[in-house]
Amino acid sequence: MSTSNKTGTALASAARTATATSETFTNTEAKGIVVFLNVTAAGAGGGLSVRVRGIDPVSRAALEINADPTDVAATGLTTYVIYPGASAGATQSTSGVLPRLWDVKVNAANSDSYTYSVGYSLIS
Repeated sequence: MSTSNKTGTALASAARTATATSETFTNTEAKGIVVFLNVTAAGAGGGLSVRVRGIDPVSRAALEINADPTDVAATGLTTYVIYPGASAGATQSTSGVLPRLWDVKVNAANSDSYTYSVGYSLIS
């Protein structure tokens, strides 16, 4: 089955006051990914940072693929691209590949409530 244009939900829309991590996904063919953070209600301060992580198939330890994402503290859509040679066209672009096992972790800077969802599109 081709992963061309495959999309999905990493974290469904919900109000959250702490760090949230998606399930671990299995990548069968994609070289990269676009991750969408859609904040519909923002707290008074703090912010959210989105980390796409590769998961070690043996130990299940996670390694962040996109380094130092900027905190998001306002409503709106933010995009993150991980793809070989990626350099522009998103809020954050990282040149790299998407490993077989991956997840998304949204770090909360404090306990302010944010309502958001995280979607993704795999890139062949």
